[in-house]
Amino acid sequence: EPSQKEKRQREPFKALKMQRALSAIPYERRNSIKQRLHQIESFDDFNLLPIVKESVTTQALSGLADISPTPVQRLAIPALLGEQKKRHNLGGRKDMEQILIAAETGSGKTLAYLLPVLDAIKHIEATDAEEEARRKAEEDSKRRDNSVFELEAPPLSNAPHSTTGRPRAIILVPTSELVTQVGAVAKNLSHKIKFRSALISSAFTGKVIRNRLFAPTGVDLLVCTPHLLASIAESDPNILSRVSHLVIDEADSLLDRSFAPSTSAIIDKASPSLRQLILCSATIPRSLDNYLRNRFPDMRRLVTPNLHAIPRRVQLGVVDVDKEPYRGNKNLACADTIWSIGKQAAEHVISHTPGSQQTERIEIKRILVFVNEREKTEEVADFLNSK
Repeated sequence: EPSQKEKRQREPFKALKMQRALSAIPYERRNSIKQRLHQIESFDDFNLLPIVKESVTTQALSGLADISPTPVQRLAIPALLGEQKKRHNLGGRKDMEQILIAAETGSGKTLAYLLPVLDAIKHIEATDAEEEARRKAEEDSKRRDNSVFELEAPPLSNAPHSTTGRPRAIILVPTSELVTQVGAVAKNLSHKIKFRSALISSAFTGKVIRNRLFAPTGVDLLVCTPHLLASIAESDPNILSRVSHLVIDEADSLLDRSFAPSTSAIIDKASPSLRQLILCSATIPRSLDNYLRNRFPDMRRLVTPNLHAIPRRVQLGVVDVDKEPYRGNKNLACADTIWSIGKQAAEHVISHTPGSQQTERIEIKRILVFVNEREKTEEVADFLNSK
């Protein structure tokens, strides 16, 4: 049995395993993407419906002085719209488009997929209205020709909407907090674009979930978690029968072990009606990369040039928790690291003069600590508070 010292010598960069687990992005590809991004400067450059463009400035990004698309939006929106326009113009049933959007956290991915999806919903809505009007006209004509002396039945005033319990688009996210966050963006846009959205998660009661999902006015866009939707689809498969756009947000999590069975079941049941399957992620771990190559080998990947790249202004440090004084205690290592950061940043040099330095005290009040399991958050927080 090799000793701990031998193991460390054999694998000196053990703490960097997570970085090696990410799929590599060639620098040549990063440069070519940057050149393409320079071709778009404004949301007006996108082939969006006028009402969708207007919602960006009046709702989504209202109050901002500089309203311009982020790199991921410049990359993803034309791609998603391009496939939709081709399908809309050519007509007929096409195979499901499979697209992965990968960009760093906080880069604007939600709008990058939400605007094209809403644009598609409005196009489908207009097409359905035209078909419904044509069908009604044909029925009225047949009724006049064949049933001159028959009394016409009164219209059903309480008939449910065609999208009641059958949403046109679904956005899957891993937590109820993200349901609220993404749902708020959608709700904000709905004031201008006029579509019906519903948010369901374990944070709501069964009665609230049913009332939202089966509202008589219908549901265009549903934001929910995979486990809940998969459970509902088991008892009511029709809920996925009308879905044209399925977005898997945080795909690196939703296609990992704990979520993968539910997410995959939803994809399988929705596939017959799907026009676009959109995966969204802040990273492409090798596990996700392998999964996509096996399950969706034709998936188109839209990757921003800074994905998996550490900004130059960010100082990166690695703490080996197996060494003294931590002896494998990650919580102790975390507390000591936070204390060291606070001590170093409490005083910093603001000017240099020959023979003297001028310093300024800074109070450290905001530090983020990320853990890889939800159950660990309280444990780490309690330990840090005790110190």
